[in-house]
Amino acid sequence: MPREKRKISSTGIYHIDTVGINSQLLFYDDADREMFLKKLSNIKKEKGFKIYAWCLMDNHYHLVIKESDYSISRIMQSLNGSYARYFNNKYRGKGSIYAGRFYSSPIENISYLHTAIRYIHQNCVRSFIVEFPALYFWSSCKEYYNQRNFYNDLSDHQEILELFSRDPIKAVNNFIEYTEAVYELPQRKSPHRSKHSDIEAMDVIKSHVGSIELPDIKKLPIDEKTIVIQHLKTIKDISGPQLSRILGIPIGVIWRAGKRED
Repeated sequence: MPREKRKISSTGIYHIDTVGINSQLLFYDDADREMFLKKLSNIKKEKGFKIYAWCLMDNHYHLVIKESDYSISRIMQSLNGSYARYFNNKYRGKGSIYAGRFYSSPIENISYLHTAIRYIHQNCVRSFIVEFPALYFWSSCKEYYNQRNFYNDLSDHQEILELFSRDPIKAVNNFIEYTEAVYELPQRKSPHRSKHSDIEAMDVIKSHVGSIELPDIKKLPIDEKTIVIQHLKTIKDISGPQLSRILGIPIGVIWRAGKRED
């Protein structure tokens, strides 16, 4: 069945969402995140597109970008291809690290542009990582809130702030008010939700597997891999889906490794 043709934005602006294959992690540590942002910055300089928002989560990332003379497909091909080569070289993998092609939603008006940026900046809050968007280090929110970080030159946030007010101070205040006025959050955490964040869970798992690198577990012979998974499933407060994301192993393989011990 042929895949659906990508919808074209008349403004050239898109909300991009790229997810790891089998929902596995795209970023195992801060070095991975720094490398991704370095590649994003270099490709931006090379191809001349604009970045209005970005956010790196553990197993996916979001961007709002405006294409240049280069199409969105060529931009993303360069970015995802370059990062995949780095990732596979570092973790001795091969093939695609993404769950199919990247998702793109055309942004045709200012209202949706504002909403998409707010949605991206709130991603870390919806995932219960931080309480407020600007507390998260790996997004463009700090740039909008006029809080210095290492990546203040990455986004073209001033263009967006000018839509909120011509006065720089009012623009920041209005943007903050808009960003924090509405939160699309579940009322409470699901009782089935993992109690550890993926980063916390990674540290716990590492303490159980000794010198084995986490990306190498999926490469073990099936019998050894099953033993490791069975042991990891005994760890309290780490769910099967979370193990699947962190180890890059399909959830079905996790379940088949044996029932979790109580």
